[in-house]
Amino acid sequence: MSHLRKIRAYLAEVESEIERAFREMEEKFERFWHMENFLEPLTNVLVTPNEVIVTADAPCCDPSSVRVRPLENRIEILARTRKVVRFMDLGINRRGEFSFYKTEVEIPVKVDFSTMKVQVRRGFIEIRISRRL
Repeated sequence: MSHLRKIRAYLAEVESEIERAFREMEEKFERFWHMENFLEPLTNVLVTPNEVIVTADAPCCDPSSVRVRPLENRIEILARTRKVVRFMDLGINRRGEFSFYKTEVEIPVKVDFSTMKVQVRRGFIEIRISRRL
């Protein structure tokens, strides 16, 4: 086999491996974007002795549109974006766009939803809920 054929075979193998890696990555992240024009934000739940703090990463969200709704042992977070965001604008090689964030977050301990406080700062939604003792 000539050197040129070896190089072409090697490049084809590398290209195939890169495509497989991109498909795998896309499958892992697919749950975060949906065909209904919403994106599921990254969330974190911190349980302290006195409260539960939930944060959601929602860049470009309109702070006045943020809605948090208690649902038994979880909360639903909804927020519109200030403008329609295309995935390509974020450097994601995928067609589509989204205009709001939506997610449900499980609360792992008993809380008093009447104490829930919501604050939005620099694209982060922070929800604080007192624990029920």
